[in-house]
Amino acid sequence: MAGLLRKEGYAIAASPEQADCVVLNMCSVKLKTERRMVRRAGELHMQRPLVVAGCIPPGRKFRRIPGVSLVNTQNLHHIGRAVSAAVDGHAVAYLLREERPKLGLPRIRRNPAVSIVPISTGCDLACAFCVTTIIKGKLQSYPMRAICDEVSRGLQEGCREFWLTSQDNGAYLTGTGRSMLPELIRSVAALDGEFRVRVGMTNPVHVKGVLDSLLDAYEHANVYKFLHLPLQSGSDRILAEMGRGYTAREFLAIAAAFRARFPESTLSTDVICGYPGESEEDFRETMAALEELRPEMLHLSRYSPRDGTRAALQEQVHWGIVKERTRAGFRTFLGISAGRCAEWKGWSGRVLVSEEGKPGTMVAHNDAYRQIVIPGDASLLGRFVNVRVTGVGRHYLRGELC
Repeated sequence: MAGLLRKEGYAIAASPEQADCVVLNMCSVKLKTERRMVRRAGELHMQRPLVVAGCIPPGRKFRRIPGVSLVNTQNLHHIGRAVSAAVDGHAVAYLLREERPKLGLPRIRRNPAVSIVPISTGCDLACAFCVTTIIKGKLQSYPMRAICDEVSRGLQEGCREFWLTSQDNGAYLTGTGRSMLPELIRSVAALDGEFRVRVGMTNPVHVKGVLDSLLDAYEHANVYKFLHLPLQSGSDRILAEMGRGYTAREFLAIAAAFRARFPESTLSTDVICGYPGESEEDFRETMAALEELRPEMLHLSRYSPRDGTRAALQEQVHWGIVKERTRAGFRTFLGISAGRCAEWKGWSGRVLVSEEGKPGTMVAHNDAYRQIVIPGDASLLGRFVNVRVTGVGRHYLRGELC
């Protein structure tokens, strides 16, 4: 959106106070986040004309704020019109589903070393707790050639790390009868140059049929050995209630195969605590699965009901129990994370410096996608350097150039 607005002659202000119009790009996957966004929209609109964009939830939440223009994810190409109307004191709404690929568009990158490349939009699953299909619609995969062209442009512009993203990367081109994600990874990784590809979240249900092919694709030197595979629950009963399409044992088998092929790798997973009907035994099974998996990264969420989903109609677990299970899950993960980090102490090797850290530091990743904080400045951004790990934090490594 920033790139499109600049192309149309707008300048991007440094702060809301300096702007003639504010664009609030929101997420509504979680109820807590949505409420915060609605509150923030009200605060901003008291100061400046406002456009609310992104994952706009259904209903009339923003229509109660007079004069606010709306642009959903399927209509980002209309952002210029929405801003123009807002500045002139009019309210417009671009909410129809007329998806155009978000590729080949002008961009303003916050990080010049990293290019975020969408490969599809929407979702072909029907998980009982999720609003993605309600908000973004059914799966639409982007052409493989267009994705490769986007990566090539990023390389020409100096990017060295590419994030392949979507609601579910494993669903890529599943209309062909199976996931085409392995073929996409191979095509992107084979482009000329030295760079790194980070493959985004992939649901287990789409991995089961292409696991060997996917592991082969990950062998390429340009691909981070990083797998984001969401568990959500270790209880088969809860997984069935969620409509996830796999069992805990199938999930763990996929993870084990990835670990076996790439012993130095990073596994990231997601867990929902307090899903409707979750018993103490269900929760224990989830913790047991985490202990077996021992992931390097964990996104732990308290369940929150979303309007229009099946799970919102079920009997809810008391919020106090949900809170305690979330805390227990976090404590379990802290122990796992500390152990995983300790395994890397003394390691040395090549890394890609991909972002700025706290003052005087930079953040790099090795091929296993382990985060290593090193001393340095922006002159290192986008460079491959050799480092040695000298210490560990709770969720990251500390190192120095060598």
